[in-house]
Amino acid sequence: MCVDHLGTVRAANIDNATPLARIAANAPQVIGLCALSDGTVLTLDEAGRVHADSTKAVRAARSGIEALLTDEPDETRVLLDTLQRVTGTAIASTSSMGADIVFLGDADGRVHVLGGATGAAVLHRGRVTAVAGPAVHATDETTAPLLYSGGADGTVRAWAPGLDPMPVPVAARRPSVVATGRT
Repeated sequence: MCVDHLGTVRAANIDNATPLARIAANAPQVIGLCALSDGTVLTLDEAGRVHADSTKAVRAARSGIEALLTDEPDETRVLLDTLQRVTGTAIASTSSMGADIVFLGDADGRVHVLGGATGAAVLHRGRVTAVAGPAVHATDETTAPLLYSGGADGTVRAWAPGLDPMPVPVAARRPSVVATGRT
């Protein structure tokens, strides 16, 4: 996925770059972009607000009886509602054990973990400028989220929610980190 100069989100096939989808801009000045496993696209605007577009989302339908008896929102709806109440400076997502997880960095150097795993840790002095969160195999049958974050302080840090952050940065440099990625 990428965002063009007008704020339109474009999805492309990773193998040959053929266009797959186009989503009209739902946020001014997009500074961050990620997607949930159902296809919901999350954009982070320059004011730190998270916007969700579920027009391309594919969700399992509840049976008629289940829909009548269960008026509680599903996990994705709860996550999206939570994201409406927080602000951030960087965003990323992953999926672990069938649950979506969103990483949201903030201006105070804290990274928040929301969704299928939760937690927060101060990882940087100053603003978080980039986050990436691959799910790694913890055992043959389980995965766990692993977070890499970059900050205005020039450090890249690694953290697994539920554990203490690593005391030493993975990397440190003079200028601010502008991007992190996952492979």
